[in-house]
Amino acid sequence: MIFRGKKVEVYLENDIQILINNKVPESKDLDYKRDIKFDERSKTELIYDICSFYNTEGGCLIIGLDEEKDEEGKNTGIPKLPDTKISVLNFDQTILRIEETVKQTTNPQITGLTFSRFLKIDDSDIFIIGIPKTKTLPSMVTYNNINRFYKRKSNGKYTLDTYELYEAFLQIGLKEEQINDFVKQRQKNILDNRFWKSIGNLHSVVIHMIPLSFFNSTIDNFSGDHLKNIFINQLKVPGHHSYSYRYCLEGFHLFSNGPSDVPHQIIPYNLIFRNGCIESFTNEAMYEMEAGKPNLYSDELLRILKEQLENNFKLYKTIGIDFPFYLSIKFNHTRNLGLIDNSGTRLIGRFEYNHLELPISLLTGEMTEVKKQIKNMLDILWQSFGANECSQFEFDKVFGDLNL
Repeated sequence: MIFRGKKVEVYLENDIQILINNKVPESKDLDYKRDIKFDERSKTELIYDICSFYNTEGGCLIIGLDEEKDEEGKNTGIPKLPDTKISVLNFDQTILRIEETVKQTTNPQITGLTFSRFLKIDDSDIFIIGIPKTKTLPSMVTYNNINRFYKRKSNGKYTLDTYELYEAFLQIGLKEEQINDFVKQRQKNILDNRFWKSIGNLHSVVIHMIPLSFFNSTIDNFSGDHLKNIFINQLKVPGHHSYSYRYCLEGFHLFSNGPSDVPHQIIPYNLIFRNGCIESFTNEAMYEMEAGKPNLYSDELLRILKEQLENNFKLYKTIGIDFPFYLSIKFNHTRNLGLIDNSGTRLIGRFEYNHLELPISLLTGEMTEVKKQIKNMLDILWQSFGANECSQFEFDKVFGDLNL
């Protein structure tokens, strides 16, 4: 979180003193709060404040500063040190409690808060809470039977009206429609061999990771050597085969060194687009042991999916692209495809149609929710083959230690 040209995490006492000396008033992205309490009234006010910043342009709450009063005894928004010194007994515990309170009382959950160091001026404790700006949907306060959306003006917070809510959700709907069109076109290009020769007729899995917050943006300096080295080191192709790389019209392409003209040859690749989307292609989890009867091995599929998710998220974190992400998984040439369980011996069932596309899922960043969304997608896959679900045991064995 950047505030007034500096990261919140590196703010020092001198930076706070400058705000006081220059009488910098509260504004659309700045608020002062005397202290943090967790009684019902104080907690509710804190949630409203953080939510209003999040739904506007982001901003900072500076805890430990009071406000000067006017002649009528009303707050002016001008900061000053409190007359009675403020003490924070356990800074780390306070941070954890703030984060947990905000997560539990907002929907979608507000995450990504940043905190300054524990500062002290004239023996009074001070710290800053940095609140990011939402990159997707506005967040609603869901606390004490209250369901409201808040935004912020220069003179404080207010509830969103119907028109503002409509505009916010309309923009998300348009972006989701664009994302869906992008994925459909890429899937078609693969099947038509328009992107890479001789892969359109292979049994294959195509995975797309699409950052909702970045979809209409462009990665800065895409051709720089520093970024190229990051791509090469972190965006490994499925299965960790030896691979080469190249720039292409779409972006940066890492691909297996194996021949591409051999029927059913394993030809994995990863492609990162300039808009941050990542496309993964592989047929590594599929084997045709009998002509016309390919098999999809569940343990290989889960392993590949987990590795690609972890590699993608590691890359996104490195280049500064954050949650949420859309996850798309499509299986090509699936007629008579059999699903083999993790023992590698039991046939769960065979799929009747030529293509299988799972519903696109939104991954929000909360690990429990991410695992739940992935499990739901896999359950649908298993049900397509006539089973009840992907077994929890099999899923936990692979995704239990998912590290994003």
